[in-house]
Amino acid sequence: MLYYVAWPPFGVYGYSAANEGNYFIVSNNLIELVVLLVLGFTQSGRFFGLDILRTKKPVIRPNEGINSVNTVAIADINRRRDTIKSLAGLPFLALFSGAAYNNLREKPADAFSGASVKIDFKKLNELKGKLPEGTLGGHNISRLIMGCNLISGFAHARDLKYANSLFKAYNTEKRVIETFHHDKYWSAHPVENRVEFSVDTKRNADHNMIHDNMFDLFPEKTAEYMKEIRKLWIAFKVLAAGAILPGDGFRYAFENGADFICVGMFDFQIVEDVNTACKILGSLKKRERGWYS
Repeated sequence: MLYYVAWPPFGVYGYSAANEGNYFIVSNNLIELVVLLVLGFTQSGRFFGLDILRTKKPVIRPNEGINSVNTVAIADINRRRDTIKSLAGLPFLALFSGAAYNNLREKPADAFSGASVKIDFKKLNELKGKLPEGTLGGHNISRLIMGCNLISGFAHARDLKYANSLFKAYNTEKRVIETFHHDKYWSAHPVENRVEFSVDTKRNADHNMIHDNMFDLFPEKTAEYMKEIRKLWIAFKVLAAGAILPGDGFRYAFENGADFICVGMFDFQIVEDVNTACKILGSLKKRERGWYS
């Protein structure tokens, strides 16, 4: 039952599902499910199968004073007990039916679909607060700004050649100062080999040489320099093209002085990113730079 609910054969091929054939609605799993339900909700074992061997037949001894009234009463009690036992499995059937309905209703199409890999698409009613705001050009702007790189399809994805095409395919029309992040992620250029103004130079396949994996080669120096700049600071690329988790990258940027952060995000990431930013902005402890917006 669980397998049929997870992989309903409705005409969509699942690349990660191992199937012995192609089915539409009725599959071997559904047939097995129906057979098991019949066995579970009926008393078929009294008439055929191995269960009949272990079923005790009632023995009626003579002269025990059993009249027709008692016999009818006992039969009624047995029928009621059998009915209750048969109905005991209905809550489980309802539970699995509800899971099957939700599986079909919630996620009609994603960039990828599967039983074991699901996008956690948080809804607006799951927002946990309102983002703090700053002033930009006389307008109140939330301190988390949604970047357009994922929407436009020109995102920095390091050596992932297919990423921009994927972003363009996902973000259809219907959906539709300085870089700054820390360097504590695997593909970051080793600090001992960094050279000033080498970001836009020739890329190298060697991990120890510059290879298009980061923009801000010296984030600590950037933070130290910006302490003395009394103007608002918008930091972007704070997640290093997805190499840094939002909770880590957001905190690093705000604690080191950014007034705003501009972050590219998909539609299914907006609510989670807003909740993360609200939580971090409400618990900053190491920020030394003042707010200039």
